[in-house]
Amino acid sequence: MESRKPIHPLGADVMPIGAWVAPPPSGMFGHDNPDYITSDSYRLAKEAGLNIVYGLYERVEIDPAQVLRALDYAHEHGLKYLVSDSAIQAGADDPELMRYSLDTYRGHPAYLGNLAVDEPASAYFDSLGASHDAFAELDPDKYFYINLLPNYASVNQLFVDKLDETGGLPTAAQYRQYLDAYMDAVKPTFISYDYYPLHGTFPALTQGYYDNLSVVRKTASEHGIPFWVFIQSASWNANARLPIRSETFWQVNTALAYGAQGIQYFTFWCPFEDGFTGGMVSRNGEKTPIYDDVQEMNRQIAAIDHVLMGARFKGVIVHGESPVPVPEDDQLPSYGALAALSGDIPVIAGAFDYDGTQAYYVVNNTIDRDGKATLRWTGEHTLQVVQGAESSRHSGSVLELALAAGEGALVVIR
Repeated sequence: MESRKPIHPLGADVMPIGAWVAPPPSGMFGHDNPDYITSDSYRLAKEAGLNIVYGLYERVEIDPAQVLRALDYAHEHGLKYLVSDSAIQAGADDPELMRYSLDTYRGHPAYLGNLAVDEPASAYFDSLGASHDAFAELDPDKYFYINLLPNYASVNQLFVDKLDETGGLPTAAQYRQYLDAYMDAVKPTFISYDYYPLHGTFPALTQGYYDNLSVVRKTASEHGIPFWVFIQSASWNANARLPIRSETFWQVNTALAYGAQGIQYFTFWCPFEDGFTGGMVSRNGEKTPIYDDVQEMNRQIAAIDHVLMGARFKGVIVHGESPVPVPEDDQLPSYGALAALSGDIPVIAGAFDYDGTQAYYVVNNTIDRDGKATLRWTGEHTLQVVQGAESSRHSGSVLELALAAGEGALVVIR
């Protein structure tokens, strides 16, 4: 079978903006929390700028009524919902059980697809591919959702089991082997992966961040499908830090500059497992400071997604010393009418072919410095700039952008 074609159940010009951990049911892991599967909880998700919520604790095989209520509240607020259902995860072994279980909820207007598995090793890809085939026979226009491991997972996590942290770190070739095996066996309609760069003391960033973006983007491009990234918005141990505004913005904006066409936050609701803090909403249902940062960032995405969803990535233009190495073979000296990029801060600009013209996503490539980026053009041009979700027109041969740490701006030649 050839690669599957991408699907766009939200619309071809709407960027998926999702979040792990939907509002949970009551009594999580011995906690005395109330039932948060409510209209108010899903209103919070909508107002944050999400368009997809990922079910986690409410599972079809445990209590289908909880899943149906979650779907109802998602629909009430114009959201889509990914269902957790073990019958889908084991679909190749029992396709009739898959069909029977899907019939419980597949007709619901908020149903977007199923969470198949998170961070699988390649040893499971053949089975997942068979389950995906069975699922696609029943629901070809819905997501069979799988999220992949990052390039800092161990060799045995990539190839044996995600709980096996032995084997050392993979080489670049081994990580590409993992991605290729996934594409060959599962034939996904998009690639999703997680890479969490915020570890240790601010402003430290893990150094394989752009390498992972690069290889996933290349793999997705070779198969004609989009890729989605996860944004760190929670902490799960003492070393993983909670993001401040600039770190949330930097993660999202650099991914957009690299051509990502799906943004996902880990997490919406704070997980109830030991060690977790943060998330956009706390365990007791209150908005955290991260909520406001995500909401602001998502307004920018909503203002520009029609461009980025229809644009073709050409490369990145880099100015200054990047806090994380950018692969040389992704870098362009210039693109189209943009003759030079400069500034008093490090800058990374994604270059795109959009509807017969050129578009650039210009990002302050730091998490600790505000500054200015200067774009010099080959001649006089009329430009549309979208920054902070506000659109403005400019003309001339030089454009100067004031960018807060991690902030991005879309520039389109008109």
